[in-house]
Amino acid sequence: MEQVTYHVQEIANGIWAIDEFSMVYCYVLEGSKSAAVLDAGTGVSDLKSVVDSLVSKPYTVLATHAHMDHVGGIGQFHELHIHSADIPCFEFPEQMNPVSTFKRRQICERAIAAYGDALPFDPDNLEPVDLSQITCLPFEDGAVFDLGGRTLEAIHIPGHTKGSCCFLVREDRVLFAGDNFGLALILPLGGSDRERIQAWLEGAEKLSRRSGEFDLICAGHYCPLERSWFTDMLSCARKAAAGELAPQLWEADEMRGPMYHDGSVGIAIDPENVRNRDFRRIRQLRRY
Repeated sequence: MEQVTYHVQEIANGIWAIDEFSMVYCYVLEGSKSAAVLDAGTGVSDLKSVVDSLVSKPYTVLATHAHMDHVGGIGQFHELHIHSADIPCFEFPEQMNPVSTFKRRQICERAIAAYGDALPFDPDNLEPVDLSQITCLPFEDGAVFDLGGRTLEAIHIPGHTKGSCCFLVREDRVLFAGDNFGLALILPLGGSDRERIQAWLEGAEKLSRRSGEFDLICAGHYCPLERSWFTDMLSCARKAAAGELAPQLWEADEMRGPMYHDGSVGIAIDPENVRNRDFRRIRQLRRY
């Protein structure tokens, strides 16, 4: 069986989406002075070579948040810019650390569901990440990364992780949403359901007030993201925070269980929704 490779698509002039074997989208943006890599993927294959084939300028590696499919590949780079609230994640023990081979193998189940034996890597033989060789550079809400004629502004929306961010590129009217918006939003942090949802909603409302500044939404698992999902997620969170919604049994791609559901999206609070994930449930797994 012929092996698959990274799927690369130029979605705007000087902006590329890199699909890492249906596990996550990474993005490369080029300005007149420099470039940026937005999320480093899982690190199952040679992402750096793909980036180097797209841009010859020096580039900065940024992360939307510290989960294994977004930072697992940082071992291929020397520096990572990430919100300060997510830097402690790299000190977590093996079964929680986002760059551990344990966590990275978990997300590989998504790639296996899509491609099986056609994958160019073996999840059981992932290269470990040596964090001692990587410099994590913290940024805060509102940080701006200037590439020359193209800027990325960080918008902090805690909830999916403590440091989760979106990045707005106003020049191109594009929002890079990370995992803050999608078919299902996972809010695993502590507190009651309404406290978790309210914490996310406070950050998301900031972004909502600026929704006239972007037309295209590119997310960690959807490129593009349906605009209706963006508005439905805000509506769902508002109703849940106000006590107008109760969890109900719902299925969203790989998750099945009690979720706050409104419109076309759901918010997952119950940890069982994560523990019983089955990527074979995804109706539209990307295959190239």
